Parts: sequence; structure tokens; C-alpha cells
Amino acid sequence: MNEYARQLYQAGVRHLYIPGKDMFAARGRPGTRETQKKYPDQTKNTYSEPRQAEPVTFAEMPLALRKLIKPCPALWTYFDFVHDLFNEGDPARQELIRKIISSLHEIEGWPVGSSTFWPVSRIQGRNLVPDSDFFHSGVDKIKPLYLFCFGPRSLAALCPDREFNFKPFIFDNLRIQPLPSISSMLQGAEEERKKNKIQTWNILKGYSRFLR
Repeated sequence: MNEYARQLYQAGVRHLYIPGKDMFAARGRPGTRETQKKYPDQTKNTYSEPRQAEPVTFAEMPLALRKLIKPCPALWTYFDFVHDLFNEGDPARQELIRKIISSLHEIEGWPVGSSTFWPVSRIQGRNLVPDSDFFHSGVDKIKPLYLFCFGPRSLAALCPDREFNFKPFIFDNLRIQPLPSISSMLQGAEEERKKNKIQTWNILKGYSRFLR
């Protein structure tokens, strides 16, 4: 367990999937679902053509990782998540995430173990690229009720044709709640950073009655 994973564990995250870099290779996923029919305005052009590589099955994953993949109601993602896991990452970003999660547990009463993270991007060379196929493979196993998505890059990785705003919506039987980007809470003018932090907290507090 690396330092960031340890911090998240201390904050109350119990089901953290940490994939190996080789698991971020292209993998196939069907391009259509029943929810695309149910929510045509939200799913149009969201999925790319199925990839040709064989998917990594649950049984093929190491036992230590399989134990961490459990149903969890609250799923979180941000575009740079894999950098924070595999590279040195951004300590300020990591600390902000830890404080948000721990505050939800301590102040709002979210149960320990009610949150998990899953990457929406993968490492390709020196860059991060969207990987909605891999993300949805995790959603299929975790079966969350809510997805808290930090910033427009994360949302665009999942729903590239959707305009970014903070209005929640249903997609693929999952309630997606966009949030301000983490960078907007750490960079820029102090007044703007404070405004984005308050907005994030107020949005998340609204889910406490469902997650306590």
C-alpha cells in the first residue's frame, strides 16, 4: 500500500482498486446498453467502438486486488487519479481528497467503507488518456449508486458530448454528480478557491441523507 492509498484508508476508504499499469491496456466493452435507449440524450456518442483486446477477467486479477473490489455506494474519480497512485503525484491534491472524505465521515456521518475510487484514465507513455471502457468494467463490479466526478476532464472521459455543469444526471443506471475540479480548489485566487470548496462541500452534503 503506497502512501496515498494509506491516507485514503485512514480517511475511511476501504475498497480501493489499484490496478497494475499493464491492466490499463485496451480492452473491449459492448458499445450499446439498455440505458442508451432509456436515456438517448445522455448516451449519444458516449461509447467508442468496442476494442479488440481481450478483457482482464476478475479471476485473472491478483487475490489482493480481488478482495478490494466490493459493492460500494459512492464512487469517486478524477482525471489524475492514476498519477497520484503510480507516480509521486500531487501532495496538495492528495491531502484535499483525504480531507473531503474524512470530513464526510466525521461530520456528515458517511459510513466508513462507503466510498471507493476508480480511474477514469490510463497512462499512455508520459500522458494520461481517457479510458471509459476500463472505468465501466470497474463500475460493473463495484455497482455504485453515485459517482462523484471532479472536473470537466473526468466527465468528458465518460460523456464527451455532455456540457459540464453541476446538475446531476442519470447515465447507465448511475447517478453522476459533477463537482468542481480539484485544481480549481487549489489554484488561482483565494476567493475563487474558497468558493469552489464551499460549492463542493454543499453539493456533497446533499447526499448525506442517502449515504448515512
